[in-house]
Amino acid sequence: MAAQLARREIAGRYRGSIFGMAWSLINPLVMLLVYGFVFALVLRARWPGVEGDTGPFGHGVLLLSGLMLHGFLAECLMKAPAQIVGNANYVKKVVFPLPVIAVSQWAAAVFHLAVNLAVLLLFQMAVFGLPPATLVLAPLALLPLLAIGLGSMWALSAIAVYFRDVSQVVGVLATLLLFMSPALYPVEQVPEALRPLLYLNPLTPALEQWRALALWGTMLPLSSWLVFALAGLAAAAAGLWCFKRLRPGFADVL
Repeated sequence: MAAQLARREIAGRYRGSIFGMAWSLINPLVMLLVYGFVFALVLRARWPGVEGDTGPFGHGVLLLSGLMLHGFLAECLMKAPAQIVGNANYVKKVVFPLPVIAVSQWAAAVFHLAVNLAVLLLFQMAVFGLPPATLVLAPLALLPLLAIGLGSMWALSAIAVYFRDVSQVVGVLATLLLFMSPALYPVEQVPEALRPLLYLNPLTPALEQWRALALWGTMLPLSSWLVFALAGLAAAAAGLWCFKRLRPGFADVL
């Protein structure tokens, strides 16, 4: 059921457009060129280790990797408040597993993230050459973030049934997560005393580990990944617990 709903969600995004699914490839390419131009050539953002002729495109790869990961988490946050409120007809169907709604939309967000990162990696190969061998481990860096996205969807979709202001809060939260992460700037530019604040943001460890494995060819300490992975599992479990805890009152409120 979740797979069917996910396919419908993915197809629905491009239904009626001329290029259809091709937009999932066109969008990241356009973003790469735009952000590479604006941040690398106009604002002259500089990342350690990215210099020379590939500088503008290299900065674009770094920036877009951050924006893509943020885009996934922001999509999870923004879609969550309407998942139950917008599907009130499912609430009164006892046999319908309501958590599947979040899973289907989460799966669609994961699909688009995977397509975007695939395009980014192809462009990265064109700019920097063959990727490092550590690239095969890069997906592991994203697993905790994916779990946090799903847990957030479960929790926020349930809370939004009772507090409709959640839909307003998530927009502010998504913006805060972007600017309080190294998506648009290197961690080294943040004063050392303030850096611990960035690590409260789940995007920060995901970005650092993805860039280290997919671009720099370096391995981060296993302990840091394990802590992040445990946090992701805890977030997913807490989100599902919250959903099940609030589920009995959905029908009365809606």
